[in-house]
Amino acid sequence: MKIEGEFAVADARFAVSVPRGIDPLEAAPLSCAGVTTYKAVKVSGARSSDLVAIVGVGGLGHLGVQYAAIAIAGATVIGVDVQEDKLDAAKRLSATYTVTCTRPAALGDHRDPAARSGQRGLRRRAGGRVTARLVFTTF
Repeated sequence: MKIEGEFAVADARFAVSVPRGIDPLEAAPLSCAGVTTYKAVKVSGARSSDLVAIVGVGGLGHLGVQYAAIAIAGATVIGVDVQEDKLDAAKRLSATYTVTCTRPAALGDHRDPAARSGQRGLRRRAGGRVTARLVFTTF
């Protein structure tokens, strides 16, 4: 890519134009964070009847919640975070349920009693086995 003043020259195979009426500054995050989270949702293998847990509803996770709710229509989307304001945002962004996680690193470790408890909480809250756990955090 070559930048000239206010314009950038890029290979057309890797660029898309911003539709009219959309502010380029508002569309910019979708080019990086949006692609990252969308790809994670798509390759997760989750289907419409699955439970999808989005761990970390901040910078990337808030997009993950929205993409999971849209791209996997019918899936139960669970927002998991340690901050109540992030959980409130997850609900506004279409999460079916939210779960407060006090030991976030433990959620992925099946040997940790707190992880087993957290995973049971997710299953109990959502009524089944979590199919896809997408982690968008640096806990």
